[in-house]
Amino acid sequence: MRIFIRIIAITILLSCNSTIFFGQENLKINKAFSQKIFDNYRIDSNIYEFWWSRGSYNWFISGDTLPTFVDVRQYKGVLNYGVAFSSTNGQNFHFIENFSMYKLNVNITHCKLNKKDSIATIEGAITGGWSGRNWSGVQNNVDIFIGRRKDTATLVRAKQFIKSKDVAVFYKGKEIIDHKSIVLDTLPSFSIYDYTHYKTNHGNERTFKIKSKIDKNSLLIFGLGSCYTEIYDIGKMVYAKDIVTPKKRRKQKDLTPDVIIRNNVQESKKENFLTKEKPVYYSITEKAENYILRKQYGKAKLVYDKLLENDQYVFARDMHNAVRCAIFARDYKTAITWSEKLVIKGVPIAYFNSKIFDRIKKQKSWSEFLKRFDALHKKYKEGLNDNLIQRLDELVHIDQTDYFKNSKGEIQLSELRKTTESIDKELIKLIQKEEFPTEEKIGVSLAKDSMSIGTTPKYFVLIVHSYQRNTKSFREINALMGQAAKNFEYDAVRNNLEVFKTVGNTCLKVYKGNLYNSKTCTINELQVKKIAFKFNNEHRFIMDAGGYTIIPLENEDEDDKYVEENFDFVMKLTEDWLFYEK
Repeated sequence: MRIFIRIIAITILLSCNSTIFFGQENLKINKAFSQKIFDNYRIDSNIYEFWWSRGSYNWFISGDTLPTFVDVRQYKGVLNYGVAFSSTNGQNFHFIENFSMYKLNVNITHCKLNKKDSIATIEGAITGGWSGRNWSGVQNNVDIFIGRRKDTATLVRAKQFIKSKDVAVFYKGKEIIDHKSIVLDTLPSFSIYDYTHYKTNHGNERTFKIKSKIDKNSLLIFGLGSCYTEIYDIGKMVYAKDIVTPKKRRKQKDLTPDVIIRNNVQESKKENFLTKEKPVYYSITEKAENYILRKQYGKAKLVYDKLLENDQYVFARDMHNAVRCAIFARDYKTAITWSEKLVIKGVPIAYFNSKIFDRIKKQKSWSEFLKRFDALHKKYKEGLNDNLIQRLDELVHIDQTDYFKNSKGEIQLSELRKTTESIDKELIKLIQKEEFPTEEKIGVSLAKDSMSIGTTPKYFVLIVHSYQRNTKSFREINALMGQAAKNFEYDAVRNNLEVFKTVGNTCLKVYKGNLYNSKTCTINELQVKKIAFKFNNEHRFIMDAGGYTIIPLENEDEDDKYVEENFDFVMKLTEDWLFYEK
């Protein structure tokens, strides 16, 4: 799988004020300007991105040799312009675009204008923007211009989206051969002409010292790709008869990036992207889990009671939570009801060794439940489809054997694809013959100690691999899952396949036992609480914590660098860095 991400950057929050004193002799010839005065003549903040045909870091081309500053706030995102991609080698391909505008902090330490020749000398430093480390070989030097402005409009042209022979690019249904010929949009912009050009060093603090002639129409501009351009009306400032200096101290600038595109969705229009309406069932379970999060088990129990009405189908994971809430609420009659339903789902007697059941085992109703256990277990056995179970086990074994061989370099990816395609066909035939593998037909998944419910069936790995390999049969498998979900034979809402579809491109990530949030994401406090709950969960409730991904510990130095640059620390979850392998 290949992923496109426009740019990932780190923001460095630094700011300072400076006061420059000049001797009386110099003031006769030179006119001095402080940081406060500059700030008073800062214009068009948080609007424009710097585009230049010379700039190798820019994804689009402006089609003009002049430096151009483009209003990117209404940029819609590649897929939303009608661009599509297709794999030519049979692999599943994902195009994921994330585009954020970072912010620069310009600190002027010295500025004076020679009145005789109108030449200004300006010194200072720039912080913020994206990281001082190279990004794909591009350094974060800031371009500085002093020149005149000309308002214009800029064509957004399709550059080479994906440099791979294995991916075909389409625009409005037709394959793109000449990428530069495709115009996706026209955005407001301005160009700079009659300019002098300078460049800072690169790094976290980029210093500059420039010298240029100034007239009444001059603008001082600081530009860096994927950063808002800083613009100062320096001509108006130096020729103003009465300069008003702000009395208030300069505030520390908020350098949090603005998200333009997140996961291919235009952030300003995200409300228009309606999420699929979920069945009422999931609203009930979500409400109950939110009560569990707050340890309001009695209220959660009352919510779960609704699932006992009207012969509503209930997944084992929700029964698992419901029986615990009933025990905490001392509603032992309801707890026994849920326990019986769990046995019919296939939980063994060892499941009830969990400490939570110590609270009910002294009750007479528990002794009666144990007497009925064998009969309930027999009912479970009678509902099993042995042919379905055996064949699913065989398919999973074939799948895992060849994936292990591929990981060891013993078979090629092409051979692995053939295996997946063969398994897909067998899985489809199996479902058509034996019907969908429900919890009743194959039993529930269990934790290793049998005292908790697994959240995905064993055969789920076959679905994931079918999706990843982008087999011809996946659409048919997906249709079968969709129909099964409507019939409550499959939990498609909480199966985590959506995380695979985003290629793990989630805001929240777990690394080295810590929880991190992307610097471009507003933190979801409720989701954070649910994730934290999963790692501090004495009674082993099952909590749907939404989409988050785990960064496996593989190349520690590179992984540390990636996390430091792109994520903010949220909290410590566990001391066990390799918890996900257990």
